Amino acid sequence: NTSTPEVCAKEGYSQTACGAVIEFADVLEEIQIKSGGSNAGGWKESPAAWYLNNGFYDNLPGDLKSVIRPTYPIVSGSGSGNDSEDITALDKVNKIYYFSGREVGLELENDNKKNPLTDTRTLDYYEKNNFDNARKKTTRMGYSSDWWLRTSSSESDSRYYIISEDGSASTYSSTATAGNTPAFRIGEGSGLEVSFDTDEGSNVESQLVSYNGYATRPSDPTKDSYGFDDWYTD
Repeated sequence: NTSTPEVCAKEGYSQTACGAVIEFADVLEEIQIKSGGSNAGGWKESPAAWYLNNGFYDNLPGDLKSVIRPTYPIVSGSGSGNDSEDITALDKVNKIYYFSGREVGLELENDNKKNPLTDTRTLDYYEKNNFDNARKKTTRMGYSSDWWLRTSSSESDSRYYIISEDGSASTYSSTATAGNTPAFRIGEGSGLEVSFDTDEGSNVESQLVSYNGYATRPSDPTKDSYGFDDWYTD
């Protein structure tokens, strides 16, 4: 993807298909998206999201990491039930992520409880090549493979969407293994990532802040046997 249409500036619009986006052409490995048989919390709470933005990212070449742009917000599908609701405002800042169904040119009935037409867009490549063969992927050894999307099925509390070996969409249990084919944005970032170190206290999510902008004060963290004083810059 190379385009950034005006809709990308809409508040709350997913930035995952805006600007210069690069997708791995091959399936790199097979992984679970989330263990435990649940899609509660959606993409932002999945071990796959944590893995891509920690262990996987850490092993990328330094010159590649230097041009990867933080992405926020990330709109993703939600499963059924209150524990699986999609709360975009609380999504983590991602450097690496999976695509949604709409981003690869598919209209999936249970892709999102929200309207996917207003949440994200189809990537340039899949807009021009919107057919199953364009969505097929193989392993680095040349074998056909299915691969994960980041959206969970809104009719299920345990399933995520995948692209099957034939290029069509279906759903898999979160405990199944499917191809890891991540994507990322590159170029000069639109902001800076502000992180909060609580010294082993409760977790505080990072924020993507525009240049010359300000971070929003988060809720005070907690830590056993300690009281919170205040934040300071390092």
